[in-house]
Amino acid sequence: MIFQIKSWLNGGVLFSLETDSLKLCLEAAVKSGAVLSGADLRDADLRDADLRDAVLSGADLRGADLRGADLRDAVLSGAVLRGAVLRDADLRGADLRDAVLSGAVLRGADLRDADLRDAKGLDKFPIQIFGHKHFIQTTQDGNLRIGCEEHSFDEWRELAEELGGENGYSALDVEIYKLHIEHVERISKLLWNAKKEASA
Repeated sequence: MIFQIKSWLNGGVLFSLETDSLKLCLEAAVKSGAVLSGADLRDADLRDADLRDAVLSGADLRGADLRGADLRDAVLSGAVLRGAVLRDADLRGADLRDAVLSGAVLRGADLRDADLRDAKGLDKFPIQIFGHKHFIQTTQDGNLRIGCEEHSFDEWRELAEELGGENGYSALDVEIYKLHIEHVERISKLLWNAKKEASA
């Protein structure tokens, strides 16, 4: 079957391929270096897609399922990701400037080094710290993720020593990360409250 990736701007064909799915077509387009700016990918099933270095600026990805997708260093500036599912997606180094993320599911997504300047729809803007053992990042729903563990700030305060021990942290490591947790919580409250007041 021939799949086509069209522009939502004028309906023009950006890339086409005879293959088994739109996901495979898109992966082939990205691998070939095709520029897919303005691509219409609404509601597309792109679970676990390999889209590293994809050029999808201004693309319409509303409602797309991008769970587990590899979007490292992808260009998504100005893309509309409203309602898209990006759970556990790898967005390290992605360009998300001016992207619309209202209602997007970002739980578990890796946003290290992603450029989120002027991104819209992030009520709880992510805060990131490179810890000496594991990466620290706040999540869209206000939790804190350290390595593969994600909990509320209150839960981290209660479980820090237990989880640290389970993950091979020394007593010193645990104390350092407890300071990180306190620091990030204070910053997040200041930043998120300021954003809420600005939009009120």
